[in-house]
Amino acid sequence: PGPAAAAAAVAYYPLAFILDTAQLAASPGWAAIESGRLSPEVAALALSVLAAVGHFAYRYLPDTRELPEAVRGRAVLGNRLLVGGATGALVLAIAPGIDGRPGHLRIDMLDVGQGDAILLTTPRGAQILVDTGPSGLRLARQLGAVMPHWDRTIELVLVSHPQEDHIGGLPALASRYRVRTVVTTGDRNDTRTAALAAAAVEERESVARAGDHFTVDGVHFTVLWPKEGTGGSLNDRSLVVLVEYDGVRLLLTGDSETPAQRALLAAGLEQVDILKVPHHGSRTSDPSFLALANGGLALISVGAGNPFGHPHPNTLAALEGATVVRTDADGRIRVDVESGRIRVRTER
Repeated sequence: PGPAAAAAAVAYYPLAFILDTAQLAASPGWAAIESGRLSPEVAALALSVLAAVGHFAYRYLPDTRELPEAVRGRAVLGNRLLVGGATGALVLAIAPGIDGRPGHLRIDMLDVGQGDAILLTTPRGAQILVDTGPSGLRLARQLGAVMPHWDRTIELVLVSHPQEDHIGGLPALASRYRVRTVVTTGDRNDTRTAALAAAAVEERESVARAGDHFTVDGVHFTVLWPKEGTGGSLNDRSLVVLVEYDGVRLLLTGDSETPAQRALLAAGLEQVDILKVPHHGSRTSDPSFLALANGGLALISVGAGNPFGHPHPNTLAALEGATVVRTDADGRIRVDVESGRIRVRTER
């Protein structure tokens, strides 16, 4: 609602400025010291000393009434300059994010743990979310970090396949955001999470098959897989989509495995500039398929310390010809595609 959004905006900007300033100030290595573990008694004593010092300093503040008029005037001027500078810094901090249109293709591989969630933002600011990770709360936090706070619309969600680590955040997404269209393979999974996800987007679902294509703000999407009648596991029927913009090719692969990958290679799939490594880097990928990323960028969405051993050493070895970035080690990954060039930034 309008009043609630206005109230949230009033609180958001000052809090965001304070948080960003604190993070910036704390980022240098010398900005913090390791205090070690303190006992409750020592911590209480330290706080008592600080409280006593604060009380003494407050009690014996200088009497400004005795200051000359010129000194008081300079103090007032200094305060006004301080407030004005802080206001200007706040405006500079928030102004770049108000528009929300990057002017090029932006790709954010969100750090959602052991799962997949990738946000594509088109040059004019349309958002396409590819999978939603395992957790609605974690997805919301990640989206809040990369989307303008006032933007509550996701134009399109591509669901690669209905497994928990790819659809777990979909019910919460549908309740928090206005999701216009959801593209799926039409597959169903006999789990509670899958049932909740299907119910959340039932009226907005569109089933895709190989050969389907569409364009959003000059970003072209072509569905390569699955074909009509494709069998096998849910992983092997994962949605595989080729995204093309400004001469750069991005391949979204879901959890596709060797059978689907070999079929795509046999159909003539060529090199790509950016590869979303299938199935979190598990050993279920064909090395020849992974070689599509040689000379390019390989993105791996994987949870730190996951029990599956992802990414597998064999997969990493097959990706030696590519630049590999992964969420477990690098955090959230941002890729900007502009004028045919690829720029990569990582959270860590």
